[in-house]
Amino acid sequence: DPARLEAIGGAYRLAHAAINLSALFILKSEIATASEAFAVKFFDIAARHRVLFGPDVFAGIIVEREAAKRRLRQVVINLTLRLRERLALAGPYADRLTLAAADAVGPLRASAALLLSLESGATLAPREALAVVAKDCGKEPALAALVQARSGGDVPEGGAVAAVMDAIEIAGLIGLRADRLP
Repeated sequence: DPARLEAIGGAYRLAHAAINLSALFILKSEIATASEAFAVKFFDIAARHRVLFGPDVFAGIIVEREAAKRRLRQVVINLTLRLRERLALAGPYADRLTLAAADAVGPLRASAALLLSLESGATLAPREALAVVAKDCGKEPALAALVQARSGGDVPEGGAVAAVMDAIEIAGLIGLRADRLP
């Protein structure tokens, strides 16, 4: 309803400008279809959402295993392709590459959480899940560089290009593990 969206529009625009808030405006009737189409995102929503007001429309959301595996592969290859494009476009601009590396952390965390759930049934917070995956792959220093870019916005030690390459490598490793899922 455009009138209801406009009623919150001012506050939403302010929050978006101030903290880069991004909301999902979805109809209850769209949840099942969206959860299949965006399985990684909805797995993350199911695991971490908090109801501030009204009924919990995500209670009992089920992300089908096959949809989750398929979408996990799509997310990591899409992230890889976008990061390569960023390298080509922003290569000489360390600040832009640092932002690209920082922006990769969220999808990597959500993907790692879903991967571990599909592998073992473990339900870990996305931050913890990515730490586990990075440790399993011997990529703890790479993750530290990405987290530095995300938390401080600073060019990580080793450089922005290396941080983006680290994100690409971690995405690829998640993809390889996803390909081996039964």
